[in-house]
Amino acid sequence: MSPSTGASLRRFGRLRPSAFGTRGRGAVIGVMLIGALLVSACEPAIQVHGHMPDDAAFSRITLGATSRDEVVQLMGSPTSVATFDDRRWYYITRKTETGAFDQTDILEQQVVMVEFDEGGFVSAVEKQDGLEQVQEVALVDRVTPTKGRELGFFEQILGNFGGGRLTKKGQQQGPTDTTSPTSRRRY
Repeated sequence: MSPSTGASLRRFGRLRPSAFGTRGRGAVIGVMLIGALLVSACEPAIQVHGHMPDDAAFSRITLGATSRDEVVQLMGSPTSVATFDDRRWYYITRKTETGAFDQTDILEQQVVMVEFDEGGFVSAVEKQDGLEQVQEVALVDRVTPTKGRELGFFEQILGNFGGGRLTKKGQQQGPTDTTSPTSRRRY
């Protein structure tokens, strides 16, 4: 191979030297992919829950003249209805951000309360923006006890074989037919 031939092959990419080699190039691509996955996993997810009608729908509501059916047509079904008084309807929307370790933060919240009089017509409309009304609800971790005993994994799997059921001692009982074949009559 002459020096001029080597130069022409190098020019066309056949003898191009690689800084990483063939194995090193794959490792670099793998590290870049893993890095991209890790960075994208740290980005918080923003979600919007609920439905907030636009301001044009609110402007069409007339106090004392708009009925419940008309409110549903204008604004849609309410997010919530008051527990003890069905004359208050709530339209709630909430924008949340879920970050690392499922930590959820409330970014925005809007609540619109529509109150009806005894005749079923709108008596008040209140719009509340902001996070002043947000309250944390503490969930109870207790478990309600039930009668009976807890079955293990294999008892649950094998408990239905043979048509019987497992007793407390783990022994199989037969079917619970109390009539004997001799006491049955044929007609």
